[in-house]
Amino acid sequence: MDHSGSFKNSLLPGDERLKAVSRLSQLMRRPELGAVAGLILVTCFFFITADPVMFNLAGLVNFLTPAAQLGILALGAALLMIGGEFDLSIGSMVAFAGLIFGASITVLQLPLLAAVLLTLVVAGAIGALNANLVIRTGLPSFIVTLAFLFMLRGLSLVGLKWATGGSTQMRGITEAVEGHALLGVFSGKAFEGLFRTLTERGWIPRFDNGEAMVTGIPVEIVWFVILTGLATWVLLRTPLGNWIFASGGDPVAAKNSGVPVFISPHYYYKHDHQWKFEGALEALMHKIGMFDRKGALSQEGFEGSGADWLPRYKSYINDGKTIVCSPHKVFGPESNDLALQLRKAGISQIILAGMSANLCVESHMRDLIEQGFHVVVVPDATGAAKLPGYDGFEAAFVNYRMIASDIWSTAETVKKLEALK
Repeated sequence: MDHSGSFKNSLLPGDERLKAVSRLSQLMRRPELGAVAGLILVTCFFFITADPVMFNLAGLVNFLTPAAQLGILALGAALLMIGGEFDLSIGSMVAFAGLIFGASITVLQLPLLAAVLLTLVVAGAIGALNANLVIRTGLPSFIVTLAFLFMLRGLSLVGLKWATGGSTQMRGITEAVEGHALLGVFSGKAFEGLFRTLTERGWIPRFDNGEAMVTGIPVEIVWFVILTGLATWVLLRTPLGNWIFASGGDPVAAKNSGVPVFISPHYYYKHDHQWKFEGALEALMHKIGMFDRKGALSQEGFEGSGADWLPRYKSYINDGKTIVCSPHKVFGPESNDLALQLRKAGISQIILAGMSANLCVESHMRDLIEQGFHVVVVPDATGAAKLPGYDGFEAAFVNYRMIASDIWSTAETVKKLEALK
């Protein structure tokens, strides 16, 4: 996440840390470049070798329809891959989800909407089970989803035999949903009236028999466009997107490079709830017990609480190598021993990430810089609350650019750490 270009022009034109990057270099670094280049290459190949009919209006719709179906699947897979994971079971999951939907319609005789919702719930539950196995066991997602590939394949085969009485095909779905008000949302064509009007005005060509080349846009394409826009918005405009990008980094990159990892935890004990005054967020954290512990010497109720480590990182933090400092109490490290531990370890440069961007992370950045440390902040490895009129991440990022010694993205950080090996 590099905003140094605009910052350089407006505030620090002579800062040697800010490197001017040409438009071409910025374009070449875009992650979308590979996909766009592949699309151009494939299009050129077929444009040269295929029948010209492929690129008329009817031909475009014909190959965009299955492409949209695959694209919808690819959206989910892409989010996983950006997050550093992989799902081998997606093909078997498609077959199993189809079985659930078909059996809901033909065997359970559920309405179309109920069958769709049940299918989504079952598919979501299987995805959640996969995710929990990966997080809690530490097994690679490749191995976990490979196991589910075979499990779901077997369940699909056995379930089909059960639902059809031994047949290899499930019949009766089309007849069961025929005439349903929601059918057009999931199948058929959209904007047929618009295309009929365009054809009558001569804007859409006709076949030799007089029929319009295209009578509407298949709903698969519409769904693909909508879901692509939604996925893009989530990735680029929401905290969840920041977390997906951040989790795609290597969680053990620092340790593999020999770089020590320090944790500045946030705990509240019973006596902390007796403070005579507190800020708005302090009051909120105390009220909801966000970081509560029974006591400094007790771990009762710690497991799985708000004070516990996130499951994804627990095995890396509890490895006996990570240095867990005494807790900070409000936002900054002034009340704990983080600076002392860093000094005693002979450390002068810090890579800072965590929660929450405009509170604890920014407060740690400010204090550590005041104490003479070189502090690099990784904004896309932080997160913050976003409420109407209160965008915590945007507020923090302004100060990161103005105060931090440097700003790196997660990808840059991992690359720099791996270079130290």
